Amino acid sequence: SAAVPMPPVTGKAYPFAPAGYVLDTDNFTVQWDDAEIPVSTAEWVAENVEEAWSVFVVEHGWVAPPTAEAYRILVYLDRALEAAGLATYMAEEGFPGGVPVIYLNPDFGEHPDYFEGVVHHEFSHTIQFALRDWYGSGPEEWWYWEASSSWMQEYVRRDTHANAWLSSFYTVDTT
Repeated sequence: SAAVPMPPVTGKAYPFAPAGYVLDTDNFTVQWDDAEIPVSTAEWVAENVEEAWSVFVVEHGWVAPPTAEAYRILVYLDRALEAAGLATYMAEEGFPGGVPVIYLNPDFGEHPDYFEGVVHHEFSHTIQFALRDWYGSGPEEWWYWEASSSWMQEYVRRDTHANAWLSSFYTVDTT
């Protein structure tokens, strides 16, 4: 296992070695390896994830992911992802509580109203991971996480109507 990169004197460091393409913001590093993904997509994702950070962490003082003080949160763009997005905590040497990682499928960017909600939704999961345990929990916890993250994405930008996108999902799987 590689050593944990040390934070620089100013700014935030990467928790992992960077991918082939990198776009950094104050709190996130948007990375990808697929040369077909345009930088403009990464810029759009970066703006939206920073917007969620601004609303939750800066404006309302919600708990930031535990590594966020010294390390950028990795947002990895991956066309092979079978969903629009996924947030997880990865076990990594040097980070006992794990490292938050957000995976996004940039092909869903063709529907920007939907995809901006996905970006906000997945970031909200990183906040949840800072407060609660997902792994080893039952379906009630899963439902709570998804429902509250759906509310949180609407909270960032109320005009997105994110719940309209998800209502069919929740009517099919109510557990």
